Amino acid sequence: MEGRRWSRYPRILLAVSAVLIGCSNPQEDSSSKAPLGPDFYGKLPGLSATPDPELREEYTRIVEEGGTPEQLTLPPIPDEENLAAALRDLFPADKLEEILLETERIIPPVKLGFNYDPVRLHRAMVFWKQYQQAWQKAREAMSRPRCQFGIRFIDGDGADLSFIKTVWIVARLEMFYAADQLAKKQISEGIASLEMVLQLAHCLGAEKHFEPRGQAAFLRSEALLLLEAIVRRPEIERGHLEKLADLLETHLAQWPPDAAAWIGERALGMYAYELVRDGRLLNLASPEEIEAMGGQSIAAELAEVAKRTVNLDELYYLRTMRRIIDSCSEPYCKRAALFEEIRLDLHQKRNTSEFPLVAGYLLLPSIENGHRIQAKDRALCEAWAVALSLGAGRKAPPYQVNPLTGQPYKIFRPEGRIELVTGDPARPQDELRILVPDLAPKQPPKAP
Repeated sequence: MEGRRWSRYPRILLAVSAVLIGCSNPQEDSSSKAPLGPDFYGKLPGLSATPDPELREEYTRIVEEGGTPEQLTLPPIPDEENLAAALRDLFPADKLEEILLETERIIPPVKLGFNYDPVRLHRAMVFWKQYQQAWQKAREAMSRPRCQFGIRFIDGDGADLSFIKTVWIVARLEMFYAADQLAKKQISEGIASLEMVLQLAHCLGAEKHFEPRGQAAFLRSEALLLLEAIVRRPEIERGHLEKLADLLETHLAQWPPDAAAWIGERALGMYAYELVRDGRLLNLASPEEIEAMGGQSIAAELAEVAKRTVNLDELYYLRTMRRIIDSCSEPYCKRAALFEEIRLDLHQKRNTSEFPLVAGYLLLPSIENGHRIQAKDRALCEAWAVALSLGAGRKAPPYQVNPLTGQPYKIFRPEGRIELVTGDPARPQDELRILVPDLAPKQPPKAP
């Protein structure tokens, strides 16, 4: 994958403090105004009252589709049905970062794959035993029929996403347990842990927010390293490959649509424009993004310009996001032309009065990388599903073309193995090469 854990593609950084500062009516004494709640901007007071007819029309369409921050902030579901509720209090909230960093120091570097030397395995099991009770509670909750983390889109990027760290910790506990079980030649236990990690990844990926969706991709990439370790065990049998193939195909059948994450991202974009209307462009940008604008003094001037042109800017953003969301019905390799068109259009507008400052500098430039993350995530799972089915002697599932590159999955059968290769000659980093033992039943020789 394009990085591990927190390598989220760059996008706007909304300062939490920005949404906690009160705004006053100029005709009122500001000292008498109560501070606004963090959800004030999430209700889109500026956009919902815009006099611009085209922007109003686009806003109305989004409301009809249920895509505003307020509409995406779902009502809670009963705890007894909700896996997320069981995960909520497994670890102290103020210790999540510390615990997660401890797992990061234990898990092997990506270049080593899922290889635990005796010292690393010892450290992993010391950690696992320390949190065994939390691991057991999480396992017991995995049978709950639903998982909803309750993201408050109405709070913008101030929404609590700490559940992502909890999910990673639980997943790492499963991987440490699996490493120990594989060392003991307990293949079935390793597969059970893989199933748990994939279920956690599915829960993250089902949220309409790119942060958990991107983290689901990174988590799956680690899970597939465990899968690779399982199929390379000398004790592997055809039945194991069949179970793994079923697991991957079920996981793919439940795959959330790519568009869901971008519907949520658009809602966060609308939240950002409310801050721009309030003159707070600089609260949206990271230091790197401010530098890209030309530095602090120029950025301050741009903030005033952005406030004056916010309606045209937001209209450009919402129309572009609609095209991007609609394009998700096609695989990423067919969306590339749209992203190229967007880049060209922004380039042509850059030195004109039509350039959308917020959309062009902050919201749109890095969205394509998020789509690449989604596509590579999907391609990895499809490729493994195909290879495992063939290795078990079954008909391969109907995945023929890599959604990232548009290139076919190529199958080779060297002695005793199934080898799947796919990639793009122009991007060697996108090549996938998967090896699975060929445990298909041997066909008797044909009679002469």
